[in-house]
Amino acid sequence: MPGPLKILALALGLAAPSACQAPDMAQQALVTGSITYRERIALPPSAIAQVLLHDASASDALSAPIAVWHNEIGSVPARFELPYDPARILDGRDYALSARILDGDRLLFVTDRLFAVLTHGNPDRVDMVMRRAGERERSSSLGK
Repeated sequence: MPGPLKILALALGLAAPSACQAPDMAQQALVTGSITYRERIALPPSAIAQVLLHDASASDALSAPIAVWHNEIGSVPARFELPYDPARILDGRDYALSARILDGDRLLFVTDRLFAVLTHGNPDRVDMVMRRAGERERSSSLGK
């Protein structure tokens, strides 16, 4: 993968599987919650939901995901349980979740903000609402 594409893949959480593997079951903790969207439309049967846990301490970029949950999704709200290695969570750092729904390579829904978790008094349970992918681009072009 060329340099810029690899950076984009990491930012989107499409890193190699070794960067996204679940921790050893004996040494894991969970972030839980749900994902949904407001539109009243059905998802294709092949849709996959992903929830990503990131170190969000750097103000200019997200790190490769610490953990990724992915599952087929029939309808929303969908509940998730994302296992992670607590040894990778450091007290002074910021951690956040993001989510998306994909159909193959096509992005259908995505969170438009990060949801703070785990440190600095933030919860380990989050309910996230996503927006339809491309929504901002369509609304900004209508205003011109």
